Amino acid sequence: MIDLAAKEKEILSGLKDFQLATVNRVDDLFRNGYHRVLVADEVGLGKTLVAKGVIAKMACFHQKRSTKDLFKVIYVCSNQSIAGQNLKKLKVHAGVKVDGLSDTRLSMQHLKIYEQMHDPTIREGFVQLIPLTPGTSFTMTGGSGSVLERALIYAIFRRIYFFKPYLPQLEELMTSYATKSWPYWSDRFEQLVLEVDQKSDGAYLHHILKKVSDRLEADPELLRLAEKVFASIETIGYLKTQKANYLISQFRKMMAEISVEMMDADLVIMDEFQRFPELIKLDEDNETAMLACF
Repeated sequence: MIDLAAKEKEILSGLKDFQLATVNRVDDLFRNGYHRVLVADEVGLGKTLVAKGVIAKMACFHQKRSTKDLFKVIYVCSNQSIAGQNLKKLKVHAGVKVDGLSDTRLSMQHLKIYEQMHDPTIREGFVQLIPLTPGTSFTMTGGSGSVLERALIYAIFRRIYFFKPYLPQLEELMTSYATKSWPYWSDRFEQLVLEVDQKSDGAYLHHILKKVSDRLEADPELLRLAEKVFASIETIGYLKTQKANYLISQFRKMMAEISVEMMDADLVIMDEFQRFPELIKLDEDNETAMLACF
């Protein structure tokens, strides 16, 4: 595993005095029980470099004192383009593997978590950057999400006892409008689920199926809604079924909550705080609020 002490020294030595002072202040606050810190410098004063310094300092601290194999950093940004630029700047060493930007949906992170646990490249680098972008990750209310998101949910839910009698209706629901691309993505995520489960010696499916089953058992209202939607789909089809997309959104929310529980992040960085009004409206039904409460 890489020694981060030299990297920390190198990164901090390249900061201006006021940037280094900010890094040290943030680090001091975290070590003294604060869980949230707002850095409000003007544009162009190097907040991204400050964030990199905080990552380096905290990762080095954790590497020396923690028993964890990874220091996980969740980076929340307003869009994928900016995220792509800044993630390169936030890498504290060349070996840091950045989680893919092609899909940054919070509800799918449970699969990636188990992939990461068995990826020797990530473990060797110790620091992992996980990007999440609100344009694709955080819109929950009434939305059907992406076909990738639904394909993964289907790969999990088809193994749940409750859904066994409704598999054709469940698949039609999750297909939504993506009739052309569904066969590919459905097969792809079924394969990914099996691969990750095999790499984890069966731990992945055992864990995720129990999580989903427990939540379904605790929410009889959601089960009743699902039964009504499936009955309607069987009779008149997905396109004419009321509350079909709402049901999908509830499934997405469930998987997002499970993913947040499993993330076990050490540091969450939110770039351009003012773009996330959900952070001060934690009762709203969105993934940003879930992450803020994490």
